[in-house]
Amino acid sequence: MESPAVGIGLAELIITGKFQSVDCTPLRWARFREGNLIVEKIVI
Repeated sequence: MESPAVGIGLAELIITGKFQSVDCTPLRWARFREGNLIVEKIVI
């Protein structure tokens, strides 16, 4: 469900160095190290 938005965000990050149209910050790699995991409420 998130993959189209992540694709856009990743392309923007590569081209411009930042997210512009979609904020993908919550999906950053560092969240695993930080222990800031995302709990999906719609997935059983």
